[in-house]
Amino acid sequence: EIGKETLDSFSRIAMDLGSVKNIAEVIINGKNAGVLWKAPFTTEDIKPLLHPGTNSLEIKVTNLWRNRMIGDVQPGETHPVTAIRRFYKAGDPLLPSGLLGPVSLVGRTSAP
Repeated sequence: EIGKETLDSFSRIAMDLGSVKNIAEVIINGKNAGVLWKAPFTTEDIKPLLHPGTNSLEIKVTNLWRNRMIGDVQPGETHPVTAIRRFYKAGDPLLPSGLLGPVSLVGRTSAP
């Protein structure tokens, strides 16, 4: 939840996702706020997408293909996604993937 006073006190507001492995799409109140694919994982100004009160936030993170292929060879997997030659075994380690954070809003009182 964000207050009207907070929105009024900043000329710009960005969202910093912290650490992401590897791609994130940010959607605020049903509107796309950008696709972030390299550090720093920070959106442009999202203030126009925000309103006082409760806002909706959705962050779609793309998993690593390696992790998907390891998942497809797990015991009991009956619906594999990948249909290519298997390079990995079920016991291979997964690589860090996902929204690792921390996520924060960054307010600015003047243009960058």
